[in-house]
Amino acid sequence: MRKRSTFRTRFVSLSCLIATVLGAQAARGSETPLPASSELSNETMDRARGDVARIQTLVGDGTLPHSSLELAQARLADVNDEAILSETLFAPTKLADLTPEQQARMLGAAERRFERQANLVGERQKLLEMGAIARAEMGTVETELETRRHVLDLARDRVRLIEAQRQMALEEQNLEHALESGTSRKAMVKFEGSGHFYPSDFEAIAAAFEQQFHFPLPVTAHGQTRLHQSLGLDHRGKIDVGLKPEQPEGIWLRRLLEERQIPYIAFRAAVPGAATAPHIHLGTGSSRVGLAQR
Repeated sequence: MRKRSTFRTRFVSLSCLIATVLGAQAARGSETPLPASSELSNETMDRARGDVARIQTLVGDGTLPHSSLELAQARLADVNDEAILSETLFAPTKLADLTPEQQARMLGAAERRFERQANLVGERQKLLEMGAIARAEMGTVETELETRRHVLDLARDRVRLIEAQRQMALEEQNLEHALESGTSRKAMVKFEGSGHFYPSDFEAIAAAFEQQFHFPLPVTAHGQTRLHQSLGLDHRGKIDVGLKPEQPEGIWLRRLLEERQIPYIAFRAAVPGAATAPHIHLGTGSSRVGLAQR
């Protein structure tokens, strides 16, 4: 039970880490003022519906052209999509609480609003080229298009973040099942040593290895990398060496580490959510990974 509790604690921490990282990507849209959809009222929706009904009557008796009705209907659709974004993208709802259907509605609304504005900009551009409008009149519609582009990017980032959290949960579950079945015990070996790994330790190890084998220690990851970030692992202050634990160089390196009481984790095979290939990890375990004790 203690091992499972550790998994859960680390998984919560990982969720916060990934949310912070992807949230930084989504933040690029926050530099542009968010649309008023976050404060939409029923009055706005009712007014748009009333406009459609009123103009439909006027079009029916020939007072207004049919194009006026199309504009009113487009406005109503835009207000409706704005309301969807207010209820999903800009709502205080927790990320994990958005259902797949809500995600689809959110993304669809952002895409439709961007497409409508892009079409409007295209139409205004034609009028500008014909000399029917002044260049200054393009500024407003172009600014709105840029705002909607940022909102669409934000919606896409939100969907990617939700998917990342889903994959993370699956990996955590797979790893826990592996521990329960004993699969990971065969794939991983952990040596606690003194519990400390310093830069000076690495320098001495690298020098000793090169002197022994006459080629540099094959370091594949020094500190945090994009790969470790994508796996949700905190790899700061740790080093991965591209050696199989059972090959001669790997065996020699493990003995040296044990002699010097330097902690390491030897991955004999890929482990879901922890390692993508066999290697020797220098230092204590990366956050989130529960490992079999040696």
